[in-house]
Amino acid sequence: MTAGKELDALIAEKVMGLGLSMPEAGVPSYSTTITDAWTVIEKLTERGASCYIKAYSKTNSCCAEEYCCTVLNKQQRIQECGDTAAEAICNAAIRWMEDCTDA
Repeated sequence: MTAGKELDALIAEKVMGLGLSMPEAGVPSYSTTITDAWTVIEKLTERGASCYIKAYSKTNSCCAEEYCCTVLNKQQRIQECGDTAAEAICNAAIRWMEDCTDA
């Protein structure tokens, strides 16, 4: 999913547990601001996940995106990429929450 308000709202609801009643203006910019994205990493680690971020050079990479985030625990390993670290973190977090039975 592309970075922006829709992804931020999904993160707020599904990862951070903030609920749908939160006004859009009050939702942090998880998918575009690394400081807000880092709170997503912290929430995932509270739930028993380990998170790794890797940066790639577009000119020397097999990936079209510059950043990949890997989220894992004993049962699950998820990797998602994005044009920014924040976008990669958010996409991996959403997928991990959807796929991980312990979440």
